[in-house]
Amino acid sequence: MIKSESQSRSSAGGILILLLAAGSSVDAEVPGYQVETIAQINVSTFLRGASPGGHLVGSMVINGQQQAFVATSTDGVVMLPLPPGYNSADAFDANSAGTVVGTVSDAGFPQDVGEPAVWSRNAQGTYEITIPQQFASLPSPLGGNLAIQGGQIVGIDEAGTLIGWSRFFGFSGGPTTLFSMSAAPIELRPLGFDATVRDLSDHNGIIVGDQLRMDLDTGVVEDLGVPNPPEGPNFAFGIAYAVNDTGRSVIAGNTTSSIPTENWLTLYHDPADGYHRLNPSELPQRFVGFYDLNNLGDIASSTGIWFEAEQQLVHGLDTLLTDEFSNWNVGVGYINDRREVYTGAFDTTTGTSWLVRLVPASDRIFVTGFEPDKPAR
Repeated sequence: MIKSESQSRSSAGGILILLLAAGSSVDAEVPGYQVETIAQINVSTFLRGASPGGHLVGSMVINGQQQAFVATSTDGVVMLPLPPGYNSADAFDANSAGTVVGTVSDAGFPQDVGEPAVWSRNAQGTYEITIPQQFASLPSPLGGNLAIQGGQIVGIDEAGTLIGWSRFFGFSGGPTTLFSMSAAPIELRPLGFDATVRDLSDHNGIIVGDQLRMDLDTGVVEDLGVPNPPEGPNFAFGIAYAVNDTGRSVIAGNTTSSIPTENWLTLYHDPADGYHRLNPSELPQRFVGFYDLNNLGDIASSTGIWFEAEQQLVHGLDTLLTDEFSNWNVGVGYINDRREVYTGAFDTTTGTSWLVRLVPASDRIFVTGFEPDKPAR
């Protein structure tokens, strides 16, 4: 069973597979998709991320505890090991080498009380887990030092950079931290990134969180400011949830509405010309949704997928499936630079749930010529 509610790709909650998508009419220029199955699933499954190379990661509820997994078309689902004495885990991101990052806990609820974790393949092809070095304590925003009790690694890039945050004792979060497999961690608040990191780009070392964007190579931190696109409404603040190699970011914009069910709208921020609404006709949401984007500028959110080259927003990927896959219900998922979408799906003919890759059925879906702003790290 795949959960069918909406969660953010936050460092605490990860993202959730959206199984059922609303239908929508689609312009013919946006090509169709074919469904390729990766693995059948029969337990509650949370999909948290996908690597550029096609590694899906997340957690499955087994015997009442969340357990981290990685899935590929070659190996299917592989459950990731726990350290001795630990009972739960969640995986948030992976790179094309198959290195997976997340959190592990010895008291259940890995997102709430877990420690940062890295899973790497050994020479035998199996996974081993490492818990990186952590701070003993850090200066607290309330004054004085507070003990650090765990945290999470929420992102890994193609070069193996590990980014996450360290949890203050008694709190549900803490400062952004650059972790290492073999060295001491580095706190990024003294460097100007006073925010909780949400995402790391694949190649160029760009991170985002709250209204900040930072280039890890240059140390430059940019305040994106409060969203104020020309297509209203007014916004109180924004939270950056995803970033690509060009620095384009997907933002959850908090509106100034006093109505509790009308708090959030999806925007993107482009380094060249600032904020834009993803869809001016989008209805405000009560909760923050799901966000991802590729280096072509395509954006996936709980609203749907924005295809940058075609300048079209598709509200439901079901509407893009070719005729032979009309029996599938698919959710919005992670979109890579080949415009493949990794997500969860339900086969209505067999009544089974799957992790799948949606493959473009036409060459028109591909956009060539993307060049990062700087060389890969």
